[in-house]
Amino acid sequence: MVIRMKSALPLLLTVLLFAALGLQAGRAEVCAEVLRSRVTICLYTLIPSLYGGIAVAGLLRNTGAAEWLGFKLRHIGRCLGMPPQIFGIFLLSQLAGYPVGAVLLRDAASAGAVSRRDAARLTAFCCGAGPAFAVGLAGTQLLGSPAAGWCLLLACFLANLVPAAILLYLAPCGSAAEMSVPAVHLNAVCITDAAAGAMRSLAAICGMVLLFGLLTAFGALLHLPLLAGILCGRLHISAQTLCAFSAAALDITQLHRVCTCGLPLHTLLPLTAALLSFGGICVHGQCLALGVREMRPAEFLCIRLICALLAAGIMRALLPLIPLPDTAAAFAHRTALSESGSLLPAVLILLTGAPVLLQKRTLP
Repeated sequence: MVIRMKSALPLLLTVLLFAALGLQAGRAEVCAEVLRSRVTICLYTLIPSLYGGIAVAGLLRNTGAAEWLGFKLRHIGRCLGMPPQIFGIFLLSQLAGYPVGAVLLRDAASAGAVSRRDAARLTAFCCGAGPAFAVGLAGTQLLGSPAAGWCLLLACFLANLVPAAILLYLAPCGSAAEMSVPAVHLNAVCITDAAAGAMRSLAAICGMVLLFGLLTAFGALLHLPLLAGILCGRLHISAQTLCAFSAAALDITQLHRVCTCGLPLHTLLPLTAALLSFGGICVHGQCLALGVREMRPAEFLCIRLICALLAAGIMRALLPLIPLPDTAAAFAHRTALSESGSLLPAVLILLTGAPVLLQKRTLP
């Protein structure tokens, strides 16, 4: 039975891909409209919100400042069960964004600074939203409150730190190479590489936004929202809310749809923290593809679900610190405004970043 199921999976995948190709050809106008709306989101919201945080995180990595900070805070890291190498990577992963931690742990494992076993089991914890998503996009752009964004960032950070510390307490890291005081340097190569890396990251993010937009459109053409509406009727959840959270769980850049559901604040913010901590299936695919091969997808998914639940609980406790209205009904208007402003910030970023994006450089 298992053998038959394994042989049927390639056939099923092939049929689904050809069905998607047929839908794309037969309903090209629907797909084109979806892509236009996704491009609008990328230009008006994502690029201006994320570029600064990603570029600064690149500077921290290229100049060695993140490793230096991890070394200076090594006593705190050891209290948490993290050697200086891993603690520095953990801190940078919480600032730089979702797939960066997987890349840093893979490089550290290749250099022998971290064992591949430790890199595989810690990658799921080195997966943070970062200030770009939590503060720039969710807090400032969507909710109109930087305070809410900082609380979301804190909830996601603690949701990664607490279970990682518990895991390392129960199963400490293996021995790694001794770490000397890292050198911190700033030069033109660090700056241009940070700019180029930020542009590559934004290009990858925007490309995944377009791809998952097409997948959502295919689901609509297959009348999946109708089935979701039937399910919601039994669960007493509106179809709009379920579709919005499903889209954000697949692709975290669709978080703006959650803010238009009119949910009460004490429900919206914990769920937003859970979604940011979870990261979305799109992010999971990137981490698994960029990290060490020893990672297990099921284990990665389970850890992110645990962190999401923990982030929701922490955010619920932080609600009294956020001066926001009682409901999120006003956020729909703010979200619409954030998508109808000037294109100038995105155009300037693209024009200034295009030359260094074309350079073929490798990070030190």
